[in-house]
Amino acid sequence: VERQHRGIAEALYLLSHVVIFVASQEKYADDMPSRLLCRMDSEGKPYYIVFNKADYRQTDDELVTLFRDRGLSIRGDRFFRIPFMNSSELSGETFMSAVRLCVDGIMRDCSPSALNSVRRDDLSRIREGLVEKTDRLLSSAESEEKAARSWLKELDALVGSTSEKLLEEMASRQDRRNLSALKKQLGQIFSAYDVLAKPRRYIMSIIKSPLRVLGIVGPESAGGVREDFLKAREKVNNWPIHAAMDRLNLLILETLSPSSTESPLFKALRNKDLPLKEDELEARILEEQEKLAKWLEATIRDLEAGLPKSKRLGIYSTSLIWGAAIISFQTVLGGGLALLELAFDTVLAPFITKGSVELFIYRELRSINREMNSLYQEGIRSIFEEQKERYVTVLESHLAHAGAWSSLLKVKEALEGET
Repeated sequence: VERQHRGIAEALYLLSHVVIFVASQEKYADDMPSRLLCRMDSEGKPYYIVFNKADYRQTDDELVTLFRDRGLSIRGDRFFRIPFMNSSELSGETFMSAVRLCVDGIMRDCSPSALNSVRRDDLSRIREGLVEKTDRLLSSAESEEKAARSWLKELDALVGSTSEKLLEEMASRQDRRNLSALKKQLGQIFSAYDVLAKPRRYIMSIIKSPLRVLGIVGPESAGGVREDFLKAREKVNNWPIHAAMDRLNLLILETLSPSSTESPLFKALRNKDLPLKEDELEARILEEQEKLAKWLEATIRDLEAGLPKSKRLGIYSTSLIWGAAIISFQTVLGGGLALLELAFDTVLAPFITKGSVELFIYRELRSINREMNSLYQEGIRSIFEEQKERYVTVLESHLAHAGAWSSLLKVKEALEGET
């Protein structure tokens, strides 16, 4: 019953080939001795029961039945009863006779000549038990690997569906009421095609001068290309991305978390450092937008550098291509690719003639716009993939190392190879 005694008993049990289990009516009722007896029975360890201080009125068969009723497969020839010594109805000779009967029964199986056989049989039993346990462990490993693959597949599906739904929502977020404003912006940019545009702007500047002095009309904007990028990005609301990420983390807990609160994976999935924090997510979004801005700058620069001088002058101007690209940049960040294409089609149609430089510009802008949209979508997906990898790392940290199962398989094969 004492913890220290249990440790000694455990060591002796593991070293033994045969156990003599001495119990009495009151001691057998204790939990620890009873559990040890059940363990020996389930493991197939050869054991004898010596029932001490037995009531002389109880027969061996009655006591054996008592143990069998507890689910123990007691053999009658391995059960011995020692009567209570102080009973006035029993003589010392009766007691000694019971002791001799017990000793003779045990020595019949464990005589010096039979010890090698007993030891060999016990080692064979232990070996078979180890093979059975390694089989169960290897089976568990296979089940664990299968469950992990299913878990990862479901995680991948959750991440994919959440990010794609976000991109769909972003693409449809701008309604048709914004189309007129967008068409107006594009119209102003492509008014460069109109040969009378410059005189009209000069006349309008004369008209607006007194209004500007009175503060009715504000000053003209004089921002550069980089400033245009920053302004475009400032107008973009990133809350849908944050909301989608929160939704994903909640879905993972609802769908992939073990139900047991004691499970290590249950606790690990609720680590506050596992989800991307708000500032981390915002930094990743800005990082992807910055990549997109740099790509657009380089693309426009390469496009301009590749054009003949005759095409870079006159009807095709830097401000034209930059202006349309900036609007494309802002619209793509806001998720309005379809809206931008519709505006292009309606605004640019009057300016395009087949085979002209204008058609070349139009096609280039649409190509830039489509590729930019694709790059931004990939950037958004990469943020969700980064969050997914955090969950993958958590799962992998709770799986047994592949080398452990390989070593266990070798142990099993070695045990099966022994005779």
